[in-house]
Amino acid sequence: MLGWLQSLVASRRDNRRNLFSFRDPSTGRRRRIDPLQAFRAIETHPKYDEERLAFAAAGREPETSEFLEILAAAFRVQRFDGQNGLTDAELFRVFDEFSDWVEREKKTLNPGLISPSPTDSPCSAGPVGRDEPIAVSADSTSAGDEPKSAMPTGS
Repeated sequence: MLGWLQSLVASRRDNRRNLFSFRDPSTGRRRRIDPLQAFRAIETHPKYDEERLAFAAAGREPETSEFLEILAAAFRVQRFDGQNGLTDAELFRVFDEFSDWVEREKKTLNPGLISPSPTDSPCSAGPVGRDEPIAVSADSTSAGDEPKSAMPTGS
């Protein structure tokens, strides 16, 4: 009866801890993993090759089987062996959920306040004083144009 409440509390706890959770189809239960560990497990797996990943997405063998092996290791699940484990489609679905979760996290990530680096533009020299006139050069106008202002030279 209180299963939905426990689910809600667990999902809020996961959000605070920034855990990726997915439903393990082989057990029917939700699993929680550290997304950085999963990402590192994928990136550092000896069979991982980003160039061959496109072939796996297209369904070419042996790249697809190798990629599924990498995903099973990263998400700590067993591939379907005829009786237990996740099917290839289920494993790809978990990876899709993970990819979507990472994209959502990237969009909501607050990088904090970052000061822009100073530039060498004339504006970085400081504001023009209120009583200081702005110089207009004669060659800065052309027929039909408004006069263009220039920053004072300060001399």
